[in-house]
Amino acid sequence: MSSGALPASVSLPRKNEYQLDVSLDGYETQTVAITRGTNGWVWGNLIFGWIVGFIIDFATGSAYKLEPSVVDVELERGQELVAVVRFLNQDRRVLQESRLVMVPLATTR
Repeated sequence: MSSGALPASVSLPRKNEYQLDVSLDGYETQTVAITRGTNGWVWGNLIFGWIVGFIIDFATGSAYKLEPSVVDVELERGQELVAVVRFLNQDRRVLQESRLVMVPLATTR
């Protein structure tokens, strides 16, 4: 698992498929599937008789491509409002941290 600031660039081995979860406090988590497909150029090696190139492409993983190659995600505000409560000591160091889901009180007229 990885985390960091956005935008970000990540190099992934092409031999696997991936699930990307983008999350941020206060927003709904977005999930993107990154699937593996065959690179069209690999068939050119086979058509033009370059068996060695064909074998090397599959051995090194360059016969594959990941789709989508660029992921663009727009996060939407979540339905839950979360409060972070921190208990501090006299030196203002965090002793404990809790996340509480805030629920609106029912209003009556």
